[in-house]
Amino acid sequence: MIIRIFRARPKAGHTADELARLAKEVTIPFIEAKPGLVARYTGCGLGETREELAMITIWEDLDAVKNMAGDDWDRPVMPDKRAEEIIAEVLVHHYEAIG
Repeated sequence: MIIRIFRARPKAGHTADELARLAKEVTIPFIEAKPGLVARYTGCGLGETREELAMITIWEDLDAVKNMAGDDWDRPVMPDKRAEEIIAEVLVHHYEAIG
């Protein structure tokens, strides 16, 4: 299984609530429609990370990740162009489950 961790911070003048709203409207339905998804956890940060949105997805295998993300599977997937307008920083990391 592959663990994919996505983290995003909004640009100045925008909030994590805006990121959460966009995730609920577009990103979560997009992700949940993809074959090979095992689990998805999405949340807004607390404390120092309060202006951050994180999404952790678990995939059956790397082929399922590639099916969702395309050839640039190790890059962020933005199914809605509005995200690019409000996201200042985004990180995506992948891990192979070991236990």
